This record gives sequence, C-alpha cells and structure tokens, in this order.
Amino acid sequence: MIPNVCVISVPHSGTQFLVQALKRVGWRDAGLNSVFNAVFSQTPTCYQGHCVKPTQTGFAVELSKHMPVFMPMRHPYRVAESWRRRGMDERELLTAYDHMLNHLQPHVAAFVPVDGDPGVRALSHCKLNDAVNGWVPMDWDTVVGSTHGTAHVSLRSLDPSDEIREICNHPLITEFYDHDHDHH
Repeated sequence: MIPNVCVISVPHSGTQFLVQALKRVGWRDAGLNSVFNAVFSQTPTCYQGHCVKPTQTGFAVELSKHMPVFMPMRHPYRVAESWRRRGMDERELLTAYDHMLNHLQPHVAAFVPVDGDPGVRALSHCKLNDAVNGWVPMDWDTVVGSTHGTAHVSLRSLDPSDEIREICNHPLITEFYDHDHDHH
C-alpha cells in the first residue's frame, strides 16, 4: 500500500520538483493544514507545506508519526539568491532554516537535494523509494517552478549573507553539499 506522505520545505528549495514527481506516480497533493480535517480517500496524498511558520513545522513533526516526511533541498546560496530576486525577507528564510535544522531534521525520512551531485542524489532517492515501498522516478534535469533562473547559477557568482554562509557549515548541509564547489 502506498502511504500518505508529507513534503515540508524551505520555500524555493525544490518543493514543486518533489511534489510533481510524486503526483506523476499517483499521489494527489493537498495543503498541510488540510490533513486534520481530511476525509482519507483511497488516493495517497502528499501533504505539503513550508517550514517558515512554527505551525506548519509542528504539523510536519506530528505527521512524521504517521507517514514519511520528505524535505527537498537546494544549495542555501541558490535559495537565498532566489529569495533576493523575489524581494523576499531573508529573516523569514533564516527562520525556515532554523526550523529545518533544529526542529524537523530528526523527523525527515529523506532529504532530496535537487541540485546535489549525482551520487548524493542517488542515495537520497533510494531512501525516498524505501520510505514509500515503491519507485518514484526523478527527472533530475528538469527544473520545476523556477521563475528567477537560480537553478543553475554558479555558486561562485553569488555573495550570500554571513548568516547563509553559516548555515552552509551545518552538518546536515555539509552532508549534501560541499559549498566550495559547484555541482553543475
């Protein structure tokens, strides 16, 4: 049986990439808030939300007791640049990373580094497939939902804030990214 799943993410870090991959093989998507008043259908559901607000983060932690939680990732430099190009407040981005690194991390069944190197992506893909007892094809080369062209921007061309640089030193981030090198 295909389980319901939760996708929680820092905004602009690959949410639509992962949700679209799940939808292609039969999941329907719904907002994270809807899980608590949902009539559970026979269709497996992907409950999705962002970890900017403590409520969404809390919902994902609670759901992790009942279903696998997946978190897409992009290199923090690229995420910060995407936020900058959209005119979004970096303080909210830092809050989202705080929730990711300090609250969600132990509850995530698989992190999915959409712009990671192929070996790292392959390991993450295996973890995701194991968690759903199936196969979710990933089209790693197709960027989904990018409107500001940050998917393939060179890391060396970016000048992130000191706070974003510090996030890149967190053990979870360094597990997936060597922030001194580009993977594209």
